[in-house]
Amino acid sequence: MHFDGTITATTLITAAAALIGFFYAQWQIKNSQTIQREATAKTVLARYLDLAFQHPAFALPDLVHGKHSVDYDGQLFDSDRLKFEQYEWFVSMLLLACREIFENTTGNAENRKEWRSLMKRQIGYHQSYFRNSKEKPFWSEYGKHVKALIESLRGLKLVMVPNE
Repeated sequence: MHFDGTITATTLITAAAALIGFFYAQWQIKNSQTIQREATAKTVLARYLDLAFQHPAFALPDLVHGKHSVDYDGQLFDSDRLKFEQYEWFVSMLLLACREIFENTTGNAENRKEWRSLMKRQIGYHQSYFRNSKEKPFWSEYGKHVKALIESLRGLKLVMVPNE
């Protein structure tokens, strides 16, 4: 059996092409997964925003004083215990959406910062709820990122929209 330079060069080129193809395929798979995760985050956000559109009083309780009253001590929303319970479920859905978004936004740092800012704003609408919650802080059940976001907002001063 005789090996000449042509066979060796062809073998090396084939091996290099296979190696390049392997790394390109890995990159494509990772890129496809990132795109899918981002699409999932956008779907979760759209679902939450649709819920907020259907229930604006629950979505913006701290910003619509005068139109709605929330008694955190008595656990009443517009003097109704059942509505307060619905509000708490609404907040839980928000926190679940935030967790899903955190888990599915693995892109670059700027992209994650934008998502975090968006979630911080949505959670910020419920600062009074988190400050006045009499229960053990249940939000840690939604993951360390959500918990940290809430804890960072609990000490901030609320900004209210003036009554019209």
